[in-house]
Amino acid sequence: MSLNTPPEGVETATAEAPHVSTALASCAEELGVDAASLHWTLDKSHFRSEQGLVLAQDTVRIIAWKRDEKELAACNAGKEWLAEVIAGMDLTGTVTAKMTSSDKVVLGVDVDNAARFIGRKGSTLQGVSDLLAETMGEQFPGINFHISVADKRSDNDGERRGRGRDRDDRGRGRGR
Repeated sequence: MSLNTPPEGVETATAEAPHVSTALASCAEELGVDAASLHWTLDKSHFRSEQGLVLAQDTVRIIAWKRDEKELAACNAGKEWLAEVIAGMDLTGTVTAKMTSSDKVVLGVDVDNAARFIGRKGSTLQGVSDLLAETMGEQFPGINFHISVADKRSDNDGERRGRGRDRDDRGRGRGR
């Protein structure tokens, strides 16, 4: 099953609005759930004429449906577990959870001290990822959990560390 098409037999809602978030809120209200517990896809036919020509539209139309209960449980459990770890590390931040495929949960982390959460050469992040996989693997077999940490470095920080515009994609100076 693709996350971009509703499974057969699932109740769907369709909404048209100036923004996706507004359309999602409308679908969530119609389905009686929170917007975070919905899958959705853009209705591309909204942007085509009967002849198949592209139409300019000021609105978007989406089709939304409820997430599977197992997906919601995996997202919520991973989010809660990681929030406890962050609090235990004496860091302040937020965790978001998103199911990106039928077997992968991405946990987005935005903490006040990302370098401390990541650790030297990623060692702390790798340890937390391993513990997360082991802990959640028992509860949700077949679902992979991935941690994505927000990068708040500014362009000036990157240049100070030698990652500025005068470097190629492998970190070498372009003059070499």
